[in-house]
Amino acid sequence: MLQVKNEQGEQVSLDQFVLSAEIYNRIGDIDRWVVNKVFAWMKDNRASLNKIHSLSVNLSGRTIEDEEFMNSLVERLEQAEVPSGQLCFEVTETAAMTDLDRANYFMRRLHQTGVQLALDDFGSGHASYNYLKALPVDYVKIDGSFVRNIGTNIFDYSVVKSIHEMARALGKRTIAEYVESEIALNKIRKIGIDYGQGFIIEKPKPLDDLLKGLA
Repeated sequence: MLQVKNEQGEQVSLDQFVLSAEIYNRIGDIDRWVVNKVFAWMKDNRASLNKIHSLSVNLSGRTIEDEEFMNSLVERLEQAEVPSGQLCFEVTETAAMTDLDRANYFMRRLHQTGVQLALDDFGSGHASYNYLKALPVDYVKIDGSFVRNIGTNIFDYSVVKSIHEMARALGKRTIAEYVESEIALNKIRKIGIDYGQGFIIEKPKPLDDLLKGLA
């Protein structure tokens, strides 16, 4: 989980940080920094990587459109710089829709290296199952706006159930975001969602702390 602090040492909202980075055209630099940090961490902890299933790394829409960076990333993975099977790259639905052909091209190249792919925040944009069918993703992360009140809102429950059923029909696994209560957790279990993400399951922690509880 990426954490950013201000000059007073207070944690900054990640959404606001990403928005500012996009406005000032720095999001590509941040994506590069994150990828390099994750690769370096995996190299330093290669002997302990069997204790975790995978690491997820978000890629912005602008990064997907950066041909130089994407070619370099694919090359590094093809050279087995790190075990690609333990990496999952997440691309938001809206980012993929900005240029579907380019997103599809690079995602297929990434997939060929052995990494896993996730379509993040699905349902938050102009959701279309055609995009879900077209992109070579392993996971569909259902946007938290539908999950947060799934225990009391029948519409949200129906949307989550529908997305899960369509993803399952296409051979993809589902992840529910923002699972913050036992009620929500029970609801996604009832639907059959494969994985959940939220404070009720585990709170975010620095990458260096990841292996401490697995020793």
